[in-house]
Amino acid sequence: MTQVISLGSISIANIGMAMSETLRSDMQMMFTRILPKNMKFIKDGASIMIDNGWLEQPPQCVDHKNLV
Repeated sequence: MTQVISLGSISIANIGMAMSETLRSDMQMMFTRILPKNMKFIKDGASIMIDNGWLEQPPQCVDHKNLV
């Protein structure tokens, strides 16, 4: 699972680089369609790892209403 998430993160970086360097608008649209699917896949994998205790939950924002 860790390798899948790591490779997914690397692919997001590669898609961003490809989007910035290509001059073809049809390719940019294709990359734009692929990116959310890839991000959802990585999020689902991270959620599975957190639920099974294989990965700690990342730090969350502080809820200021509960601090008072």
